[in-house]
Amino acid sequence: MKGKVYILEDDTSICGLIKVALEMNGLSFRSFSTVKSFEEGVSEERPDVALLDIMLPDGSGLDALKFVKGKYPEVSCIMLSALSKEEDKVNGLNMGADDYIAKPFSVLELTARVNARLRDKQKPADSEQERVRATSRADGKQGQSAFARSAFNRRVGV
Repeated sequence: MKGKVYILEDDTSICGLIKVALEMNGLSFRSFSTVKSFEEGVSEERPDVALLDIMLPDGSGLDALKFVKGKYPEVSCIMLSALSKEEDKVNGLNMGADDYIAKPFSVLELTARVNARLRDKQKPADSEQERVRATSRADGKQGQSAFARSAFNRRVGV
């Protein structure tokens, strides 16, 4: 499963962690640290999924969410925020976010949620073809992502 993910995050350490996780899952990405640069990037080329922080130096990720969903509703948006109260999550989802993950977050959960959004975007015929290919090449490792296999192999020294 290939996909393009845009990251709107001003914290370089969090952004770096997300980039490594996406790269290990074979996903392409672009990162942005401001709402303005993100909106310019989305206008040039649409991602499949956008990961949006809320508290940013030049505005709110909720503004970026409104921009994306207003112009490009096919882009899946996942909010990533330190704002973790129930009302914050409900507000983000009600504004059009497809998912909301509170910080701190699990990298495995984040990549699983991104992959779920990418699966939702696939055409039914493509999904069936990918399922057949994945089953035939999995060699007894069904259900394990490339990221999980890689982490397991490093842990056991394979």
